[in-house]
Amino acid sequence: MTLDQVMTLASMIQAEAANKEDMYMVSSVFYNRLNSGGKGDLLRLRSDPTTYYPYRTKAAVPSDIVGTFKSRYDTYTIQGLPAGPICSPGLEAIDAALHPASTKYYYFAHDKDGKAYYAETNAQHERNLVKAGLK
Repeated sequence: MTLDQVMTLASMIQAEAANKEDMYMVSSVFYNRLNSGGKGDLLRLRSDPTTYYPYRTKAAVPSDIVGTFKSRYDTYTIQGLPAGPICSPGLEAIDAALHPASTKYYYFAHDKDGKAYYAETNAQHERNLVKAGLK
């Protein structure tokens, strides 16, 4: 990865992870998806903080464009990493981007308290979303 790509990935890790340990797990999920060869649309990283970037939420999008707004950074619609960082990552997130945990996970979710749920398959992920109170 280039320095720009590492910083972009680190910014996504910073925005997604619940804590330092989780950063390495989230990093592993992103790496696994990026290295998946695209099977099952895994090259779409599906990182929520990218959805409305540069705005944090849909509610923050100006009302005159909210109906038509599409972020060029939205990893639900683009494949691979977005064009650049979505925030300023800290050293721990940068380290996690450089040294991801070794896992077979392709999915993660967090509940409202920050508890992480990881999954290897979409079916497992769907069950985790229910456990996390997200569905």
